[in-house]
Amino acid sequence: MPLLAFLQGEEKSNPYLSSQILLGRLTLYETRTKSIIAIALSDRYLIRHSSEHFWRIAEHLKKMDIVLVGDGDRPGFLEFCHSTHLDPEHQPVGTPALELWRAWRRSSRQRSRMEFSIMKNKKWNNVVEITFNEGNLYLETDEDISIVGSEEVMVWSQPT
Repeated sequence: MPLLAFLQGEEKSNPYLSSQILLGRLTLYETRTKSIIAIALSDRYLIRHSSEHFWRIAEHLKKMDIVLVGDGDRPGFLEFCHSTHLDPEHQPVGTPALELWRAWRRSSRQRSRMEFSIMKNKKWNNVVEITFNEGNLYLETDEDISIVGSEEVMVWSQPT
């Protein structure tokens, strides 16, 4: 499936996806369900995180140096933007929350634990502690404590 052609507005439809450009905004739909799965704006992309195409789209955006930065301003969507718009001290990673916990555990086995941060409300929060219990991560940051499902998409980083 030529996702890149859709994301760049070069292809309009196939049996799985269709796109429409209206007022300079590209919208990508699942052909079968007619649901919106992606919106391309001038400086960012919004991708529905429940779409079966989410990870493939994210991978194609990454090849274009466009990375996940957190929740979008539209419910159910995550926001991606060009990496040059980001804090150079953090290289964001978008994965299921369980991957963050695994990286945290690997780091805790070292003598000096690496610092981790998570993106919350469009800003970086330093992680103080992560515990895993019954399919949920309990994330303590320097600002609050939150509970996240292990399959929820998280934006996190280790300082570069």
